[in-house]
Amino acid sequence: MNWPEFWEQSRIFDTFMSTSTKVFANRASIVLQIDANSIVLDIGCGPGYLEEYWLPRVKKIVAADTSRRYVQICRQKFNTDEQVKVFALAKDRFTDFTFLGEERFTHIIFLSVLQYYPDLDHVKQSVLQASRYLLPGGKILLADLPDKSTLFADMGSFLLTAWRGRFLIRALGLLWRCRFSSYHQTRQNTRVLDFDRQTMDDLFADTGACLTWLEEPLTTNPARQNLLIQLP
Repeated sequence: MNWPEFWEQSRIFDTFMSTSTKVFANRASIVLQIDANSIVLDIGCGPGYLEEYWLPRVKKIVAADTSRRYVQICRQKFNTDEQVKVFALAKDRFTDFTFLGEERFTHIIFLSVLQYYPDLDHVKQSVLQASRYLLPGGKILLADLPDKSTLFADMGSFLLTAWRGRFLIRALGLLWRCRFSSYHQTRQNTRVLDFDRQTMDDLFADTGACLTWLEEPLTTNPARQNLLIQLP
């Protein structure tokens, strides 16, 4: 099983995503200055929790995912909300955003999704292709990026955040299910990308992009990286 197949079938993260995305939505809305004029593209939207939390705060939000299951969930969830559009990304052309047509955005979000890409070249291509749909002054946020050097810190900080946020039991349950599920098997067979700062700086060095590494945590994994990108 590869990652696209896993996300099409597995429901292991669906419930916990509600909690983790709420944390992100509240923190990121401050950092990104999300307001009633914001037009957001959410790439890798999952079951649409970011759309739920930001819908009352933004002008419009477009959700996209390769998982047909998630796309169906989102379309059913927001079928009466004119502020939300939902698109299916082609699994074999997931860096192709031409389906957006004339849509333009103040913010583009990649939340907890890039680590499941095949390689860093696809990450770069996806970011650059998406950037074509930014409004002047628009920003791209790459959020919840794991760094191999912080593996144990990642686990510890996640549990500490869960304890402080009073969802430790749910967090422990998630970790237990991950260990004894197709997630663990898929991760054994298909790598998860790591994003250290120097590698990412080098990756976008030839693009003229302004990269800002955010020091404040945005997700339930405080040890993970969050990168804000602005392109010329």
